Amino acid sequence: MGSYTEEIIGVINETCGEGTCDLSKKDTPLVEIGLDSLDYVTVVMALEDKFDVEIPQTSDNDLWSIADLDKFLASKVH
Repeated sequence: MGSYTEEIIGVINETCGEGTCDLSKKDTPLVEIGLDSLDYVTVVMALEDKFDVEIPQTSDNDLWSIADLDKFLASKVH
């Protein structure tokens, strides 16, 4: 995985509690690894604040996964 994966996982653990989500599924949408919709939004907002970027909204059919967020951050954070 890319350079932001561990930081993304850290934010997820802070939001949901460590061990509550299956973080081994890096390509699976966050809401399918154990985050509810509020946690999903909280994680995205926390990453926006942490990296000072705006993460675009997604459709219900194209939700962010850990791998997606990693790629996005790698392309936007300098």
